[in-house]
Amino acid sequence: MPRRSARPSPFPTSSVFAVVAALHLGAVGLGCAEGSAAALPPESPTATAGLPPPAAPPPPVPEKITKLSRARVLEMVKGGVGRFLHDGQIEFADQPVMKSGKFHGRRLVAFRPDWDIGLSPGDVILRVNGSDLAMEDDAFEAMQAAAKAKSIRIEFERAGAPQSVELPIVE
Repeated sequence: MPRRSARPSPFPTSSVFAVVAALHLGAVGLGCAEGSAAALPPESPTATAGLPPPAAPPPPVPEKITKLSRARVLEMVKGGVGRFLHDGQIEFADQPVMKSGKFHGRRLVAFRPDWDIGLSPGDVILRVNGSDLAMEDDAFEAMQAAAKAKSIRIEFERAGAPQSVELPIVE
C-alpha cells in the first residue's frame, strides 16, 4: 500500500475545484477507450518534435466567500495577529500607505489563493470594522472585536476609489 503524505493538498478544497477536476478527468477519458473508433494511435517522439509543450491548465477558480463561520473567526482570533499575518493567510506591503504625511492604509500584497472576498492585490485596506490599522495595537483590537462581531466590514481603496466588502459571521 503506498504511503500517504501528511502534507496538506496545495489545491483548495472547494466544490468548484471538485467540479473542475471531475470535468477534467471525465474529458481525459472521452474517446480514448481501447478499441473505440475514436481512439488515436500513440504519437511517436518524432511526430511531436519541435512543437511547443501543451499549455498548463488554468488554476482552479477560488470559491466566492460570502460569509464567515463563527468557529473560523474564533480560530483566527485565538491564533493572533502575528499568526494570521505570517502563516500565509494575508500579506501586506512592508510600509504603510501615507497621504499628506498621515497614515492612510495598508497595501494588500497577497492572500490565500482560495479566498475570493472581493479584494485584490494592490488594494489599500483603510479600515476593518472601523479600526484603521495604523498601529499593531489597532490590528490586535480589530481582531479581538471580530470574535463578537456580527460581520467583518473591510473598507479599502482600489485605484483611488473607495470601496467596501462586508461578510456576515454565521453561527
